[in-house]
Amino acid sequence: MLEIPRNRLSIADRVNIKVDNGIRTSGIVVWDRNAFVGIKFDSCLHEAVVSFLAFSAKASHLTRNAPSDRFGRTLPRLRADVLP
Repeated sequence: MLEIPRNRLSIADRVNIKVDNGIRTSGIVVWDRNAFVGIKFDSCLHEAVVSFLAFSAKASHLTRNAPSDRFGRTLPRLRADVLP
């Protein structure tokens, strides 16, 4: 699941994800609801990557406007050229 601005992605859109620490993956949007989309990844993610990227209600996702990872670090803004 990704938290994104509303109406930026739709079902069947392809996404490429790159995190500053070198994690790269891609997939297809399979559901969307409000500011969240579900991604079906093209390949299995290692358990450590899943834990690193995992959603946590304790993170600031639910309390701040800026999206953040599960450690509360603010995520970088997506470049306009990678969005549909």
